[in-house]
Amino acid sequence: MLDILLVNLYPLVREMTFARPRHFFMTIFIKIIAFRERKKIFKKPKITKFNFILDSSLFSNRYGDFFYSCFLCRFMLKSGRKIKFIFILDKKIVSKSMLKEYKDIFLTLLNKFDIQFEIREKNSFDPKNIKNKLFSNFVDNGLPIYEFIYQLISNIYLFSRLKNSEEFFLTSSDLYKKEFKKYIIKENKYITLPCRFDNEIGINRNLKKNEFYSLLEVIRNNFPKEKIIVVSDINGCNYFKKIQSTKFDNIIYSKDIYPENSFLFDAYLILRSSLLIKLRGGGITVPSLFSEIPYFISSINRTSLRISKNKLTPWSLKNKNQFFYRSETLNLPLLNKFLIDLNKG
Repeated sequence: MLDILLVNLYPLVREMTFARPRHFFMTIFIKIIAFRERKKIFKKPKITKFNFILDSSLFSNRYGDFFYSCFLCRFMLKSGRKIKFIFILDKKIVSKSMLKEYKDIFLTLLNKFDIQFEIREKNSFDPKNIKNKLFSNFVDNGLPIYEFIYQLISNIYLFSRLKNSEEFFLTSSDLYKKEFKKYIIKENKYITLPCRFDNEIGINRNLKKNEFYSLLEVIRNNFPKEKIIVVSDINGCNYFKKIQSTKFDNIIYSKDIYPENSFLFDAYLILRSSLLIKLRGGGITVPSLFSEIPYFISSINRTSLRISKNKLTPWSLKNKNQFFYRSETLNLPLLNKFLIDLNKG
């Protein structure tokens, strides 16, 4: 009965008009769903093999959501469960280049594990025929599951043998591909600044010109000699390079290092950095949430529930150099204080 009630209530909660009540009820909803899924995964007698079905037509953030999904599978495999990843392909939404990127992310992140990756076309696949599915009632009813994935990872972590273990975290080597070798920069210490710019989609999440200048200025005031790498796609790099003031030096752009649009390379570049600073933007910083690199992230992050005021994840609680500020407005005094404290060590 509860499963049916949750499935029926979910669309109503997601479509609530006012942001605050919607956020309040979605928070409760996400916690309930994640709790029930964790119980299913670890119930006795335990189910050892699961199917994870991700519908490409029900994404919120294309590469970010896909990465969350891959990390969940990786974490479950490390927790002693077997899992099969079934990707429902909607050709109207997913281009050939996007599908190639999805495959690259999956194969790179999970290449050391025994896991199947199966692609099924949306118009010829019925998930109701698949048993032992994660989020089974939502998948069977054609509802999105991306809002529950992070919370499920968080719930599993709290009861996992990998809690507080180095084995849990991602490093740049987990995202490394042989083809990256000739593009790796020599510096071992640099700061990454993801900057989003899109003329068509999610314009409100773009980094504004004055914000770009302010971020560069506060970074330079605290780190006058360190290289800054602006991370963006080809269009974004061209835009920010064009508006960059000449008073800022030692700044390079990710597409000057690796000339193609690649979520994987940009994420690899970020995980090699000594510091990440992000305001709003997209899913490129998702991998850093599962790492130990220092970061200052200012974002709403609607798919992740905060653990405390300035901590997004339970595994960052003991890391004083990982700071999350739930706002899409740049708070320069707060960022400056974080950078001063980081410099003190």
